[in-house]
Amino acid sequence: DVKVQANASGAVVTGILTTTSPGDGVGKILQVQNTILTSVFTVSGQSSGAETDLTGLSVSITPTRASSKILVEFHIQSGSTGTTFGAIVKRGNTKIFQGDTDGSRQRVTAQLSLNSDQNQMTNTSFKGLDTPSYSLGDTLTYKIVLTSDGGTCQINRSHNDQNSATGKRTCSSIIVYEVAA
Repeated sequence: DVKVQANASGAVVTGILTTTSPGDGVGKILQVQNTILTSVFTVSGQSSGAETDLTGLSVSITPTRASSKILVEFHIQSGSTGTTFGAIVKRGNTKIFQGDTDGSRQRVTAQLSLNSDQNQMTNTSFKGLDTPSYSLGDTLTYKIVLTSDGGTCQINRSHNDQNSATGKRTCSSIIVYEVAA
């Protein structure tokens, strides 16, 4: 079964692909959930280390087996003023897939790639396997949080966002896969 839904504005598209059958074994993909963000999102004036939910880029999944793992993948298109921004994956309110603690460095899942040309965007991607603790029937929600050391970050557009053929609008996504364990 493949089902696709869009909200009234068409800004977010979600989908599900299920492949459950009695013969599914370890490592098989049991279901896929995704969200695609087509609208623009801006973070500006954020104090160093502050976190901002990337509104519209979250996805929920209800595992069909008690022992499943969740493969989390995201792709973020961004433009910036040259300031560094990081993306953090959260399951509910728990940060997952972070670098080690070292001094006052920010712990993030991925650093959004910088481009010195403010008319351009870059793509940042990540994929990791989560082993959450849950009860059968629980719904797990994964989201992206942005953190910076100041400046402005644009999602799905360049910083300058020229209204011409050189200006582009893109989409970003988060995908979760239930993996049989």
